[in-house]
Amino acid sequence: MAAKKKKLTDASTSSRLSTGTIPLYALKAKHQSSLGKKVADQIVKRQEDEEIPRTWPLQPPMIGDCSGEKCSGWDSNDNKSNEDEKRAEISRKAKLKKENSQASAVMISAREKEIATVHNRQLDFPLAIVSNSTEQDVDEGIKVIDSMIIEDSCVASTSQPLGVVSEIFVSKPTVLETESSIKLVEKIARQERDLKSAETQDGSLRAVIETLDHKHRLEMQKQMNQLSENYQKEMDAMKLDLKEAEAARQKASTDLRKAKEKNSAVRTERRELGLKLAAVSEEVAAGLTSASTSRPLQDLEQKYDSLKDNYYTLEDKYNELDDDAAGYCSELQKYKRYAESCRRKRETIKIELERVEKRLNDMTTKNMNELHSRESISQIYQKLRNAYDLREPLVKIGVDIRWRFLDQAREIALNIPRDEADMALRTNGNIAAHRDNAADEGAPFKCNLVPKEYEDKAEKTSRSYTNRSQESTPSGLELWKVRWTVEQQ
Repeated sequence: MAAKKKKLTDASTSSRLSTGTIPLYALKAKHQSSLGKKVADQIVKRQEDEEIPRTWPLQPPMIGDCSGEKCSGWDSNDNKSNEDEKRAEISRKAKLKKENSQASAVMISAREKEIATVHNRQLDFPLAIVSNSTEQDVDEGIKVIDSMIIEDSCVASTSQPLGVVSEIFVSKPTVLETESSIKLVEKIARQERDLKSAETQDGSLRAVIETLDHKHRLEMQKQMNQLSENYQKEMDAMKLDLKEAEAARQKASTDLRKAKEKNSAVRTERRELGLKLAAVSEEVAAGLTSASTSRPLQDLEQKYDSLKDNYYTLEDKYNELDDDAAGYCSELQKYKRYAESCRRKRETIKIELERVEKRLNDMTTKNMNELHSRESISQIYQKLRNAYDLREPLVKIGVDIRWRFLDQAREIALNIPRDEADMALRTNGNIAAHRDNAADEGAPFKCNLVPKEYEDKAEKTSRSYTNRSQESTPSGLELWKVRWTVEQQ
């Protein structure tokens, strides 16, 4: 019965492990190789952490773009030495990693030999290796193996291969993960380069936009002033034309009124003269009837002739006044037509004035927006100016120190004797490097140029510098005492 149960168990185990599983020694080798790799990686990482320098630099960080085009190429020797040190460090780390991987490979091969000696006894398992087996299949295989009854004592529960089966984790090869991580790093580097180029383009575009905005603002201001001047001139001309038209109309109405008054007076005088003429005619007729030839008749005839002459004179005067009235009427019609044209022109100019006022309001709104944007730009400029003022002492100190270095390098490397100007350069460099200057030594704290590893100590140091600079200018020895006290705390 036990033999039959054992056969059934072996058959079920072989049927379960025939697809999607791997042999125990293969699983163990994989597990040991992955463990060896992890151990080697941890050793390399620990050695790299131990080799990282944790010393605080004695000099403050330098500003890169210190003196424009003249500074380019000065620190080429330092850059080459730094690159050589980086290459040596990378080669040393690669050699150390290779030695650790070889050591782990030796450990894994020794472990596989040990496992192979244990597995000299065949377990009747299939040798098919499927890399994409799932954890569920492996767990089922482990359960079946644990339930098996193995008669041989060397493969019992005390053996290491079966004891480690429960800790096996089947994973895919890590080559693809390594390649994907390398591609991801390259992609991140490309994105950083694109980001830097985009930031550079953004800065240049911002400068171009500010220049164009300034030009556009000046152009709009010039156009607005020109439009205001033209509008004022047109309004003055219109007012002058309206005044002239009003004066001409008043003059014409006054002349017409005077002509009408003269015409009515002439008509009244003519009527009176007609009445007088009729009376004189009656008197003449009566005198002719009363006296044939007498002196009064002659007087009457003379009077009649004089009245007749007066009548013709008045008639001529009336005709002249009538002609003047006709001329005044035609001139009045002309002035009326001119006044109508002035009225239409005034309506047209009024419409144009409303359009110009609307445009002026729009330009005023736009000008206010530009003023707000100019205020924001002024604030940004003030911030940049403050940052420049804070960093200017550090730039001057760096320039003096670099000039001193170049003078010394020229004397040592090129054998060029130094003169008084070179002595001045060295004196300035020594003063910048070793002379006391509390304001310049506090500049890195004001500009937030303190490294992260030194932030806790930097706050106390900055407070000590500030208190001492308010009391008096400290000496270099006192500053080093302050720093030593802060580091001890």
